[in-house]
Amino acid sequence: MQRFTPGTVLLDRYRLTSVLGHGLMGHVRQGRDLRLERPVAVRTVAAELLAVPVVADSAVPVP
Repeated sequence: MQRFTPGTVLLDRYRLTSVLGHGLMGHVRQGRDLRLERPVAVRTVAAELLAVPVVADSAVPVP
């Protein structure tokens, strides 16, 4: 999993600078669009929300 620290560049375009806010879903970070040379907000999703474990007991059996 990638660490998002100040100075990290995403997709060769967005340089992250600081955290604007966070919640249960993840973080919103302040950044800079290097192509358009303007400020942006970048949302990142919490890692634990990317994959949902499958629970065998809740699965519907196939007839």
